[in-house]
Amino acid sequence: EISACLVGSEMCIRDREAGRAGRDGASAECILLYNGRDSGIQRYLIDQGNQDEEQKKMDYHRLNAMIDYCQTTACLRNFILTYFGEKADKPCGHCGNCESGQAKVDVTDTAALIFKTVRSLHGRFGASTVADILAGSRAKAVLDRKLDELPTYGKLSFVKARHIKSALNSYVADGYLVREGEPYPVLRLTNKAEDVLEGKANVLSLIHISEPTRQAEIS
Repeated sequence: EISACLVGSEMCIRDREAGRAGRDGASAECILLYNGRDSGIQRYLIDQGNQDEEQKKMDYHRLNAMIDYCQTTACLRNFILTYFGEKADKPCGHCGNCESGQAKVDVTDTAALIFKTVRSLHGRFGASTVADILAGSRAKAVLDRKLDELPTYGKLSFVKARHIKSALNSYVADGYLVREGEPYPVLRLTNKAEDVLEGKANVLSLIHISEPTRQAEIS
C-alpha cells in the first residue's frame, strides 16, 4: 500500500506511485489523501512564487489536473492515460471509482440547475460565485451585481455552498464544465453540458446534493 497527499503532487508523480504499488503483479492500494483546502494552499504558493508567467501557467495546469483527478467520478486509470495523451478503451474496473460505480445516482435535475447558472453568467464568474448564487447568498458581491435576480438564484439554498463547489469541481473533472484563466478561473459549459440542458443526456454522480424531500425544480 502506498499513501500520498495532494500537496506538492502532480500527475507524473501519481502515475509512478500507482505503478510502484502494483509492479509485482499482486493486488495493491495506492491512496491519495485530498482536502479541498489543499488546492488553495497550492494556488497561493504558485501565485507568490518567483517563477515567470509561463511557468506559473504550467504549474496551474498541473495543479488543476490533480484537482480534477481527485474530483472525477470516471475511471482513474483512464484519467491518467488521457492526461498523458493515450487512448483509454474501457474502464479498468479496479480503481476506487470503478468499484463504487454502482453507487452512482441520477443527478440530472440538480446538474441542469448548475449548468443553467453557469450559462447565464456568460463565462464571467468562477465556482465560488456560481455556488453563492445557487445557495441564495446575500453577500454584497452577489447583490451589487444583481445576481440575485437570476432565475436559478437560491434554487439550492438547502445545500451548503462548499458542497455545490465540490459538485462543480466534479463536473469540471468529468468534462461538463471547463475552467478558463488563472489565478481566478471562470467557468464555461462544454457541449456535454449543453446536451444535458437539451434533454439528450443524463448525469450520474457519486455526489448527490438534492434536497431529501424533493428533487430540485428547474424553472
